[in-house]
Amino acid sequence: MVPLLLLVTTGLFVKPVMAVTDIKQDVKSHQRFGVVSLQGSILEPTCTISAGSREQVISLSTVSIPTLAVEGQGPIEHFSIRLTECSLVDQKGTQAERPRFIATFEGPAQNGLFQLFGDAKGASLAIADRYGRLATPGKPLPPVDIDTKSLSLLYQARLVKNNDIPRAGNYQATLRFKLEYY
Repeated sequence: MVPLLLLVTTGLFVKPVMAVTDIKQDVKSHQRFGVVSLQGSILEPTCTISAGSREQVISLSTVSIPTLAVEGQGPIEHFSIRLTECSLVDQKGTQAERPRFIATFEGPAQNGLFQLFGDAKGASLAIADRYGRLATPGKPLPPVDIDTKSLSLLYQARLVKNNDIPRAGNYQATLRFKLEYY
């Protein structure tokens, strides 16, 4: 979310009401005027991703080639992104009732999922939100609510069979994510 910056500059000019006797002093009337200039800013602090959530290593369960071939996917592994220092305030200045978050996961794509690298072949990585809605690389997921007590966003990861010929081995994937909220 982009911090809100509000700059207020105000000039205050006071023109006294002239009585008939003030007309002769019109030459010096500029000495009775003043200027007040005000400046300031209003910022909305952004949420910070918890240090433990910023760079996570998620170990997926070992899946055999026959299981991948028959079931088409591995078991779900849950992970979360925890936020700190959030100021979840609505436009009225009160605690937001339903803050909404949009996550975008980015990484190399393979048939709409995330590509794996390493010796293993025959699978891609699927990331989904807590409702099971799949993330497409580089495209935002639909908005989700956050638990305002734990400030955690819940996600799931699993291996999904792709069209490559399966081969046993180790694999890895590195994904980036960004969060937007309102």
